[in-house]
Amino acid sequence: MKKVIILLTITLISCGSDGEDSSAGSREKANGDNFETLDWPLDYPIFEIYECIENSGLSDLPSPEITDSDIQVRFDEGYDESFYDEFNILIDECEVKINEGDESGNREETAEVREETSWEPTVSLGEIVEDDSYLDYHRYIDVAGLRMFVLPEVGDEFIYKVGEVYYLMLQEGEYIDQDIRNSYLQTVKNDFVFQKIGYEGPERYGLDSDPPGIDCCPGKGYDDNQTDFIWEYPDASADEQIGEVVEHLLHTVTGVAFALEFKEWDWENPNSEINLAVNEAIENNIFDTSSYERINNSGNIEDFNRITSIEFAFWGIITEWGYGDIYDLPHDEFTISTPTEVKEQLPLFHKLFENTIKTIFTPPDKEYLREIFR
Repeated sequence: MKKVIILLTITLISCGSDGEDSSAGSREKANGDNFETLDWPLDYPIFEIYECIENSGLSDLPSPEITDSDIQVRFDEGYDESFYDEFNILIDECEVKINEGDESGNREETAEVREETSWEPTVSLGEIVEDDSYLDYHRYIDVAGLRMFVLPEVGDEFIYKVGEVYYLMLQEGEYIDQDIRNSYLQTVKNDFVFQKIGYEGPERYGLDSDPPGIDCCPGKGYDDNQTDFIWEYPDASADEQIGEVVEHLLHTVTGVAFALEFKEWDWENPNSEINLAVNEAIENNIFDTSSYERINNSGNIEDFNRITSIEFAFWGIITEWGYGDIYDLPHDEFTISTPTEVKEQLPLFHKLFENTIKTIFTPPDKEYLREIFR
């Protein structure tokens, strides 16, 4: 949910219906979904309630969804009934506290202060958290709002290394635009963008089986906004492991977060800047999509567009960053290897890179990465 939604909610709160109670009496189960969905009218102070609930000790709450007609909170399979019951108990308690605040005339002032202080994104590398409530993913680490969920076999040291790579990507640099970066970071956190980390590869977990051996996603709001795994390969060289980590972090950044944040990166729109850049690279015989044609031939055009845009963006970014030697460029899929070649032969992508990637990310020093993964 973007900042504008929160501002709208606060406005609705302060302009509510002459003191009528729109809280407890308006909460209800939606359409008999067994405790899975709650809904409220649009003037319900959901963000104040959430802050109060979290201050009471209940965390990892499902993200509220604001529609044209109501506010909904959905509980998926990642939540059990005891969590749901505690959630409702705390709602009742928090509604009393907030109503008492209304009577003292401090509610609007509190909302304004919270709006000024609670939405300031920070670039920080967190600690590993153990949490059994996320289906098969019992550990996670938060890095600047991106939650990285980890399967049991992955070592703690590797988790911190992956976190550090993303943290380094978000260091200050000459071309960083703080407004653009802050908006991106807010989107990552508020839209539950996440990264998965596993061990040795998909075969270990039967990901090609039906059904696979592990859950797709952790649940509790972390359901859709992800791309693929970063794999820990214990016998990989430093460059091979760097290549694995950077590639799949960039898949998540461009294929999910950027697609949410920038219309230019909307791979579903055939006329978006990323798709026009992909077409330019194909026409100039720089990007070869033949390995993905089986997806296209199966009629799954959406997956083809998503995968080709993500893969092309990854190649373009690491080439602009001067990482061509890590990935043995040039080769059959991507036939150029230097920033100068991108600028001269892929002007559409170069412009997109300058206006978005370069304003948010700083390429980590290659030699330092090699030291990390040595």
